[in-house]
Amino acid sequence: MSKLFSTLPRKILAIAVALIALYAVIGFVILPVIARPVGEQQLSKLVGRKVTIQRVSFNPFTMHVAARGLRVDEPEGGAIFSCASLDVTVEPWSSFVHHAFVFAETTLHEPDVNVVRNGGGSLSFRDLLLRKWPTNIRISIDRLRMVNGTVVFHDLALPSAFSTTLRLPTVSLENFSTISDKEGRFSVNGVSESAESVSWNGSFRIRPLRAHGEVSVEKLSLNKYYPYVQRSLAFAVATGTLSAHAGYELNLDPEHLTALLRDGTVTIDSLDVREQGSSTPLLEFSKLLLSGARLDMLGHTIGINSIAVTNGAAVLRKLPDGSLNVQHVFVPARVISPAHASTPDDWTVTVGEIRLADFKADVNDIFGRETITWKDLQLSGSTLQSQSLVISITGATLQDGKLDFTDGSSTPPVKMALTHLNVHIGKISSVSPQPAKLAVSGVIDDVAPLQISGTANPLNTQAVTNIRGLLQNVNLVPLSPYAERYFGYALAEGKLNLDFTLFIQDRRLLSGNAVEIDRLRLGEKNPDPQSTWFPIPLAIALLKDPDGKIILNIPIQGTLDNPKIKLGQIIANALFLPFTRAAAFPLTALGAQWAGNVAELGYQEFDTGSAELLPRETPKLDTIVLAMKERPQFMLDIQGSVDSQKDAGDLQLLAADRAKAVETYMVDKGTLGPDSLFLIDNTLENVPRKGSRVILSLREIPAAQ
Repeated sequence: MSKLFSTLPRKILAIAVALIALYAVIGFVILPVIARPVGEQQLSKLVGRKVTIQRVSFNPFTMHVAARGLRVDEPEGGAIFSCASLDVTVEPWSSFVHHAFVFAETTLHEPDVNVVRNGGGSLSFRDLLLRKWPTNIRISIDRLRMVNGTVVFHDLALPSAFSTTLRLPTVSLENFSTISDKEGRFSVNGVSESAESVSWNGSFRIRPLRAHGEVSVEKLSLNKYYPYVQRSLAFAVATGTLSAHAGYELNLDPEHLTALLRDGTVTIDSLDVREQGSSTPLLEFSKLLLSGARLDMLGHTIGINSIAVTNGAAVLRKLPDGSLNVQHVFVPARVISPAHASTPDDWTVTVGEIRLADFKADVNDIFGRETITWKDLQLSGSTLQSQSLVISITGATLQDGKLDFTDGSSTPPVKMALTHLNVHIGKISSVSPQPAKLAVSGVIDDVAPLQISGTANPLNTQAVTNIRGLLQNVNLVPLSPYAERYFGYALAEGKLNLDFTLFIQDRRLLSGNAVEIDRLRLGEKNPDPQSTWFPIPLAIALLKDPDGKIILNIPIQGTLDNPKIKLGQIIANALFLPFTRAAAFPLTALGAQWAGNVAELGYQEFDTGSAELLPRETPKLDTIVLAMKERPQFMLDIQGSVDSQKDAGDLQLLAADRAKAVETYMVDKGTLGPDSLFLIDNTLENVPRKGSRVILSLREIPAAQ
């Protein structure tokens, strides 16, 4: 009996060893052989694609499973996913207790994911997203790692094919579970083939889904991703990189729905935007910094603390149809029939402050060509509602600006500079016609101060603009090309003072301008035969008062909606009109300047067949006498005329008697000497047949005489 009991432990040990050996053989040898084809079959059925596994190994003692050479192929060929190895450590006891698949450690070595967006716009794995997955599978993973992964993305739906590769040195996931509400954590870091970096980390819970964390990208090439907006934008991005960082919160609990980004920052460096087919930048700057951003997906709001742009330049140009180039940077959206149209949610964007520092703007073909530079431009309290395109600004301030004006339509170009420019405008809105207070100050060519004040609202076309400005001591010599164009003479000297009002309502412009020109002196005559034939020196002499000043009141009217009319052209025409009118009608200008009499002074009417002056006509001669007494450099030409149908007798003698009667009256009335009056003798054939009158014309005596 004792011998029996002595041999029993050996038998038990032998059985245990045999069982362990059998367990090891089944685990190490038999199970991997069976698991590989079964796994391929079941996984292929699950994902709807061919799945291949080169080799499966299993350690029954550590419960470690390894699949080598795992690959998932697309139906048309090519792998959508592959990895060198998948290592999984199973926790059988926890799996039994929780009735779930519980894994202590899962590692994917060198996983490669290939994603393709086809020509129709759908992703290659779209069917996987729409597939009805089993809902009763319970999974828990203590830790999942992906080592040296790669994601390759090809987009065939764009005008030109796009591809990028993202290297993922490490991806980690901890405490993932569908059987409990414990918090999981994850971290993703990657670098693209263009040295762009992506970082995403945070925590999450599954039931219901809640997540929070941070996401950031560094040095994304805007030119690389431009094809995604190419169809919507009429400009091209030549250079520029974008970096962004933000925290996020997501909660799908119906009672606490949340989806927002917070504490966001965006940096754009070295941006260069150009119109399609152009080599000239439309917008460029060294840096844009957007800070304090918050995006609420459910509330449809975007809040930004500040946007700062430094060392930038923009080009604003008027097109032949009267619109501005910036109005066409967005390609018009495709028209959708009402039956298929949907009403988009209204988004509201608020910006605490916008600052443009060390900036330049070129404005072409509106007045002429202007280059505006400034050290600092601030817009405060800006709001935009996307659906209704509502824009509002609490206030705008420009400090220490400079405006370089160039009008290339003249030869040589007209150039002037407005320095020390400061502008402030109060609260305005695109949906409210309520204007804001406006204040502008600056200095023209460093010597002529400019002051403007009033009310305006440039965001609303229905708003009324009502401003007044004062400009003093402006040197007119830089405007000499304008004078050559309109007068036919260059300007040698002259100073301008301007007191103006500007009133705009319903897109119509009304302007009153009190103009004072001092010491105006002409230079050389333009030899161009196309220059004006008017006697401009005479006009200037007529318009000058005894102190040598020309004082004019010039109203300006026009519409801002006519694309063929330039506002600068309207202003120039109005300013030069008094001079051309005085040159064309010198006696009328003389009467208006010296006696306030705007009647037609260029003739004296007579009764038929008579050479006697009419009392009703002589006041016009009185006006001429009064003016000429102060202007000895003028000479009056007197020429008799007859009515060939009504006058009778010696017509030559009648015309001469009428002219003599005018001369005698003016000499007796105004003590004018013979050097100031000139009688024109006519033969009978040359007597004017312009009616029973005397024709008067004024001319300036040459300085040599």
